[in-house]
Amino acid sequence: KTTYSKPRMESKAYKVKLSFPLYHDLEATLFVQAGETIEETFELAPAFGTLEVRASGAGEELQGGQVFLDTEHRGASPVKLAKLRSGRYVVKVTYPMFRDFSEEVVVKDGETTIVEAELDANFGVISVTAEPSDSDIFIDGEKAGVGRVSTNVGVGEHTIKVVNRDRTFRPVEKKVAVALNEEVARQIRLVQMVGDVMVFSEPAGGELYLDGKKVGALPKKLKGLVVGPHAFRVEKKGFTPAEQVVIVTEGELK
Repeated sequence: KTTYSKPRMESKAYKVKLSFPLYHDLEATLFVQAGETIEETFELAPAFGTLEVRASGAGEELQGGQVFLDTEHRGASPVKLAKLRSGRYVVKVTYPMFRDFSEEVVVKDGETTIVEAELDANFGVISVTAEPSDSDIFIDGEKAGVGRVSTNVGVGEHTIKVVNRDRTFRPVEKKVAVALNEEVARQIRLVQMVGDVMVFSEPAGGELYLDGKKVGALPKKLKGLVVGPHAFRVEKKGFTPAEQVVIVTEGELK
């Protein structure tokens, strides 16, 4: 509400124009006569409306869809934009793994325009089963789960990586292409990395113990030992036992 007052005006007709942001201008003629006080109330018509945008897709509401008006970001769905200047706008809604929605709308004076944005799905599914079952599964660099996962992904190429917390298992990385509404399933089995060790004793004939367990008489070739440190102990009657920690590396003979 705006009030205007001006005393001692000359008697005659006056043209009055009222302007206020987001309202239509109003023009009127007032006749001022000597000795009279004129009081007039004018109601300006709104030049704005309200726009509500809701998003849905794949049979459910998509909360958090990004809403744009003529390329300007205006919030996340569902969104209500009050006192929006009347006129034409292009509403665009984006949401991960859905195709963008775009529609031209008209906002009218004093009215509420509702846009029900129905986005088309643009995703498939990746399902991964890993062995050992305590292995971590990553999709596109983000951890998706442990042992077994099934998750929606956008259409296109993706990278699956499986890593076990026991670093003796060799990590596996695979690329897969996912089409619209397609499920890509992969079973990934990690293999332990191993190496070989040849053990001799001087004098010959010593008894070998590996990580505390008796293995047999020397010389002896041990195949397929899991990579990493192992404790070797050789005993022979009449001699002081010998002990050594050996680091087994993949594909090497020590």
